[in-house]
Amino acid sequence: MSDEASAIAKEAKGLQQGLKEFLTAKSRDPWDKEVEFQRKNLQKQYLLLLLAHPYAKESKDAETHLWMQTSYALISVYKQRIATVERALRESGAQKQQGRGPRHGPVEQRKLLQRFKQFLANEEKFWTQLIVRYQRQFALTEARPALLALGTPLPHRRGGSRARCGRRWERWTPEPLSLPA
Repeated sequence: MSDEASAIAKEAKGLQQGLKEFLTAKSRDPWDKEVEFQRKNLQKQYLLLLLAHPYAKESKDAETHLWMQTSYALISVYKQRIATVERALRESGAQKQQGRGPRHGPVEQRKLLQRFKQFLANEEKFWTQLIVRYQRQFALTEARPALLALGTPLPHRRGGSRARCGRRWERWTPEPLSLPA
């Protein structure tokens, strides 16, 4: 089983390098289909480590890598892009007075901010589902009250123990979530 976890970790490292190259390429947008495909594949590898091999040594820092390499990396790129557009908009006021037109306009800024907000909403949903999955898969019943206090939607309780239902990790299908009554 450790060999399988090692292979997954190695695959994740390759995917991470590819994603890093995509993100450093100035011609690639964070919402580019290839970037998103690479990011989703990397997420799946880390989820595989976390959910199918939770006790393997390769899973030790998988949560941190999942955050840093798939979420935070794109958040940083979005923030850099937003700062660049805002700087260009400020400078365009001076350029307009000199007769030159702006390269980045308010429409581009709104589109970029909208894409960033959508990305953050999707990430919040992903991380919430992961936490709920952890709570359910590892039978962390003591976490349930804290999750409810935070307003985290939890799956409906079903009869019987579901502590070991996480064997079908590869589908990573979101469960129907709702706030308990």
